[in-house]
Amino acid sequence: GFYFNIYLMNLYAKIESNLRDFESKAGIMAPLPNFGLVAEFKITEKLYLNGALGFFSFHTDYFGGGINSYDLALTYRPLRWFGFSLSYKQFDINMFFKENAINTTIEYNFRGPSVGMTFVF
Repeated sequence: GFYFNIYLMNLYAKIESNLRDFESKAGIMAPLPNFGLVAEFKITEKLYLNGALGFFSFHTDYFGGGINSYDLALTYRPLRWFGFSLSYKQFDINMFFKENAINTTIEYNFRGPSVGMTFVF
């Protein structure tokens, strides 16, 4: 299947100097979409293997960036609509923008295991 997410993010960066009295701040509130593919495979009656791959990229002269997300999960669903999952996730954000004549780059990533609950509707 396919999915579409919108992440509303408040991105912020700050520069300070100990050598002289200098401080500058830059920030942007960005609604960033993410398009992706999902797949689910039934292993047993209540055990499933799920995967998702998402991507979005947008660039102009003054603003740009991208979101990449990957997820591989093993889900146990004792009920048709409820389950528990153990997964490995990767979520990367890479943004750049200009504010107050400062070129700002923000990079964030999460890579690692995750435990969660699943609701199917």
